[in-house]
Amino acid sequence: MNALNNAGGCGGEGKAAPVPNEHGVYAKEDGEVIRWPGSKNYLLYVEISVLSVDGVWLSAADYTVGNGGGGEPLMKRHREPDFTSRAAAIAHAAGGLIRRLERNDDRHAAAVREWLESLTVAPAQLDMFSEAA
Repeated sequence: MNALNNAGGCGGEGKAAPVPNEHGVYAKEDGEVIRWPGSKNYLLYVEISVLSVDGVWLSAADYTVGNGGGGEPLMKRHREPDFTSRAAAIAHAAGGLIRRLERNDDRHAAAVREWLESLTVAPAQLDMFSEAA
């Protein structure tokens, strides 16, 4: 299955609407997780989670590449705009990861950045792969 078309669980028909926990965080399993094809284990992985909730798209990114890593919750954020499309949510998360990886000199970092760039160059094409589009 292509990393961009595993759109199961994005608030599709026949599924109960996802419910956040008491802190407003949605389970990443409620949405779609897009993984860098070179992800191996918890020591080398990059993933972007997206979820459609109440007519907007949420995104979050998690990664560990070399000695750098981080993550964020899948939740509505008051300091960032809501995304009206899956593609915009993915492009936003990818852009944040690119900035975080700018100074990462791990041997995999360049390949990860190249993959992330591919998610931001033509974000409208990403929606073509979504079942929710």
